[in-house]
Amino acid sequence: EASVKPATSKANVKDKGILNKKLSINFSPGSAEIMAGSEFMLDALGETMVSFGNTYLQVEGNTDSKGGTDVNIELSKKRADAVKDYLVKNFQIPEARFKTLGLGPKNPVAPNTTEAGRPANRRTDIKVMLGAQ
Repeated sequence: EASVKPATSKANVKDKGILNKKLSINFSPGSAEIMAGSEFMLDALGETMVSFGNTYLQVEGNTDSKGGTDVNIELSKKRADAVKDYLVKNFQIPEARFKTLGLGPKNPVAPNTTEAGRPANRRTDIKVMLGAQ
């Protein structure tokens, strides 16, 4: 019978995100309001952050390529802030445990040239990180 020994090394700031899969929260065109149905994912994320006080989130807001670059960068920042605000309000997580970025249309995950692709680009990507910011 094989035995499992607990890890003895401590995590340090050089560690990558502890949740390698990015969580994406989607938004309607031109909106920073979190789409219905995303709350369950955010609630699970909030519970994880409460349980693991040494984690912080990097929230990257994204947009499709419709509209002006400056408008999209501002909208993407509002989307990242909407995720942060939801978790701060509902789980009393200190704002210092968040890093929010507005990336605009820079990181598409689908073609912006199609009606089917643009909705996938209206999102926030969330990485759970370990350690201090």
